[in-house]
Amino acid sequence: MYVGLGLFLLATALALGTWLVPPASLTYALKFYILLFALVLAFLGMALIVRGIVPLRQNHSKDLCLVVLENKNPWVQSLLERQDYRQTIYTPGTLYTYRIALVNRGNRTIRDVEVRLTSIEPKPHNFNSIGGNLQFRHELPALKAKDVPSTLQKDYMDAIFFDVFHYFLNDTGSGSWLEAVTTVPGQERNRDLSPLQNYSFTITATSRAGCHTKGEFEWIMQAGQLPRLILNDT
Repeated sequence: MYVGLGLFLLATALALGTWLVPPASLTYALKFYILLFALVLAFLGMALIVRGIVPLRQNHSKDLCLVVLENKNPWVQSLLERQDYRQTIYTPGTLYTYRIALVNRGNRTIRDVEVRLTSIEPKPHNFNSIGGNLQFRHELPALKAKDVPSTLQKDYMDAIFFDVFHYFLNDTGSGSWLEAVTTVPGQERNRDLSPLQNYSFTITATSRAGCHTKGEFEWIMQAGQLPRLILNDT
């Protein structure tokens, strides 16, 4: 639409400029005003053409948000009867992956969104994964950014999910552990969250175009139950 209107204004401006040449009876003042009007039309035409070809950058920050879906997969997914890969001996237990949904409430895809763990309290000893990228579900750690299309389902199950924590629950009730699913390029990382306790943490999602959202979360241990990962609305 913008391009078509711009071309129409340019054509009108050209017609006015051409019409100025033959009539010798026109006064210089009238020619000046007609030429000025033609230049304004030409400028508006070019602006509309550029607007149509290069859309203005939109701020999608209000469209992007982080959501925790408790009691629904893939909020937490378990790999049953898995050996503790951090032990030299076989240790039966269940490995749980806790995830958060990256929701786009707008009607346009938000390009190249990165998700990072930006803070955690209390900070575990030797924990150096703050600022690291969190891993998108079913993707390799090397994938740092992902497009986020519009989320259409009311329950957000078509959102983009990313992994936050791995929680290994030992069948014996002891030896369980927690780690952040983060990647810090170019350095060895310590992702262990020790001791096993309640944590408060912040996650930030940022797109290439500058769209930004942040969420404050709580990891809550529960006696005799799986830990909870909740969004702190306060």
